[in-house]
Amino acid sequence: VKMKLLWKILLPVTLLIALLMSLSGYFAFTQSAEELDKALLDNMRGEANGLKRITANMLQCSQQNVVRASNDRDVRAFFAGDIYDRAKQLELAEALKEVVNTYQDVDRINVFDRNGVIVSSSNPDVIGENFKERPYFVEAMKGKTFISTPFKSNITKQGVIIISTPVLINNQVSGVLNATIPLPVFYDSAIKPIVVGVKGY
Repeated sequence: VKMKLLWKILLPVTLLIALLMSLSGYFAFTQSAEELDKALLDNMRGEANGLKRITANMLQCSQQNVVRASNDRDVRAFFAGDIYDRAKQLELAEALKEVVNTYQDVDRINVFDRNGVIVSSSNPDVIGENFKERPYFVEAMKGKTFISTPFKSNITKQGVIIISTPVLINNQVSGVLNATIPLPVFYDSAIKPIVVGVKGY
């Protein structure tokens, strides 16, 4: 009888203790999971904000490089002469190749006349092509530097950003210079190094 009575008392107490331990473990696990999720989210937000700053800085540097290229001595000398002289076009093309090699983020520079025709390029094969309808040409002809939204290049078949700027001679827009910047450059330098958690995202 005493044993039965003892079991009647101990069993509910034991079950209650087991229940409390289970609940305690569950809440501890839930709290830990929530804290881990919060830490990961905070980490990702920090990385995203950092990436935003890096991207903005890279674009600003690229923009400055394009404007600098439009003021290059060779470009200005080219526009001071006959821009349709084939020998002069190819001569500038060689100079533009050297500029492209100087800037790691640029894979092509084109120079346009006022009608959107490429009159010289670091890739001479495109000389003579017309891009007068493209927003990057239209906006630069208004006298301001333009940065395109990312899009897939029909030539390279990869994502690119194009930065274009007017070529100013005596404060007049004489043409446009643009540079093509492949998105893989941004990926390799800004996104690829980011690691979140153990394996990263």
